[in-house]
Amino acid sequence: MDILNRHPYLSWAPLLGAVVYGIQHLLTPKAIGNIPHNNLVLLVGDFPAILDSVKRGIGVGTWISTQSKIHGPILSIHMGPFLTKVIVTDPHEVEDILTRRYNEFTFSDTQKAVFGGVMPYGLLSLPRNAMWIAHKRALNPASVLFSFV
Repeated sequence: MDILNRHPYLSWAPLLGAVVYGIQHLLTPKAIGNIPHNNLVLLVGDFPAILDSVKRGIGVGTWISTQSKIHGPILSIHMGPFLTKVIVTDPHEVEDILTRRYNEFTFSDTQKAVFGGVMPYGLLSLPRNAMWIAHKRALNPASVLFSFV
């Protein structure tokens, strides 16, 4: 105990270590299930890689395409500790989500803003209202038929 009397700050070291570990654990992006992703770095996630691709003139779309070749058609992108996006690049999965399993998913405001300029009346940019339902039925008329049977 003589060492603790000479160096009282040593008694606080375990508590300080636990607090630092807890903060690090809180601020590290979390994986979503078994969805593939890059290494999760404290606070920043994939943001530096995306920023680097933009600086090199590659663009975010090409970076996402490269990531889908590495990780597969479904991957997650982490833009910090609290913002995670799931990217689906497989056309069959996208069709399945938009026509059959749309109730299982929520579409973000970011997605609506991104696709709103390109296709303002598409399923990816419309709010779920009467127009969205009409467009969905136009893509998948069989679902209307089965709903009456």
